Amino acid sequence: MSWGFDSEKLSEEKIAKLKDLAKLARGDILKMTTLAKSGHPGGSMSSIDIYLVLYSCANVDPAHPYWAER
Repeated sequence: MSWGFDSEKLSEEKIAKLKDLAKLARGDILKMTTLAKSGHPGGSMSSIDIYLVLYSCANVDPAHPYWAER
């Protein structure tokens, strides 16, 4: 039984790019919570890898958020 979407094996290049994006995102998370003087960055910083991988594999089109094929 298969749930979700077909997954692809991530190339070393894509993994490296996702790691770089995660590092940048963690910096942004820290900046936002620091400037807001509020928030708990730990949860966001620990889950950003999951969000980046899922979004990179998802079939999304920001111009068509209700697209049935997403």
